[in-house]
Amino acid sequence: MSYMNRDKVLKEGFFDKFKKAFSKQKKDKKTKLVFSKNKKVQREYERIMKDAEESLRRGDELLKKYGIEPIKY
Repeated sequence: MSYMNRDKVLKEGFFDKFKKAFSKQKKDKKTKLVFSKNKKVQREYERIMKDAEESLRRGDELLKKYGIEPIKY
């Protein structure tokens, strides 16, 4: 495994994959079924997704603060 500096990591699309993991996606039939039966699970899921989006936004702000080019998704 080779050493990867910050530029190579950004080129490899690490943050793109990270954002895709937490981006809002359409809910499939199974997810809708689970949410309809258990509202507590739905609230927890929505809270976690909101926290993930907030973390990504703060990450973008830090990139700007330290002069790293923002990632285009």
